[in-house]
Amino acid sequence: MTLSKSKLESEFSKVIDENDPNFVGWPSTILAGINNFATAYENYAKDAVDYSEDALLTYNKAGFIGALTGLNINSTYVDAATAMENAFKAFWTKATFAVLKLIPPPLPPPAPPPECPNVGGLLLFSKENTSIIFATDVGNILYTTLLPELQKVEASDMTNKIARLADIWHTATTTTIICLISGLDTTAPSPLPITNLCHIH
Repeated sequence: MTLSKSKLESEFSKVIDENDPNFVGWPSTILAGINNFATAYENYAKDAVDYSEDALLTYNKAGFIGALTGLNINSTYVDAATAMENAFKAFWTKATFAVLKLIPPPLPPPAPPPECPNVGGLLLFSKENTSIIFATDVGNILYTTLLPELQKVEASDMTNKIARLADIWHTATTTTIICLISGLDTTAPSPLPITNLCHIH
């Protein structure tokens, strides 16, 4: 599996759009609404894989929910965007992937892309030891792109609104969440450490 923007759009629609045939219903409390939103993102994020196609193993849904619990009817758009940025980072911080597959060798293709080179040893993964999120939205991209969207006052089609929100969250997830895979290269005379740093997808 890989991350799908259309799936995220569908998940958001279930908890936001009352005209969606799969709408879960309006929540009875703010916390219930936060839980619905967290579950929508979780259902999308569980399809994430690291560079070697390892599946997502652990993540922090509770942290995602916790970052949003301070929001209330008096919260500003800035408050909401800040809380969502914090929730996004909390979800992915120290998330791990199951180390079941090896990164392809440098040659012949398929090889790691130039922006995600293997580093160490003779550049050949013989074993993966860990795959863990190394960085989460260092440039606060989610906040930067989400705030203007939240501030828009318009009577536009809800479907288009949800599509734009899904695009913002998907783009932030696939461009700012960085995974570090660490392992060993045993092709050398003695095993040497090797790493790969790349976006999830």
